[in-house]
Amino acid sequence: MLQHALEFGMKVFTNLRIPGKLQQNRNMNELYTTAPTEYCSDCIGAKKFFEANNIRHLRVGLEGNAEATDFVIKINNGYKSVPTMVLPDGSVLVEPDWEELQAKFSNS
Repeated sequence: MLQHALEFGMKVFTNLRIPGKLQQNRNMNELYTTAPTEYCSDCIGAKKFFEANNIRHLRVGLEGNAEATDFVIKINNGYKSVPTMVLPDGSVLVEPDWEELQAKFSNS
């Protein structure tokens, strides 16, 4: 199940319809992040972590994006937990706090 969800998620994130300039600059060294709104406190915390540590990332909103929403629900056993992050190495972080992000990225 997890492998299927990861494959589905990578397909969703790889096939996103992204405006021209972002599409040209996208590569597999980016962190792919899903977040439903700008007002999600966990999403805001993750965004601040990425900015403070100069980590490139792509925010994929769930609102109006059925494929991304389906992926988040599948990977989280029926829950729409955000942020759900798929990293280039295939690992997944769900609702990570600052310390979890530091641990993950200090090993990258």
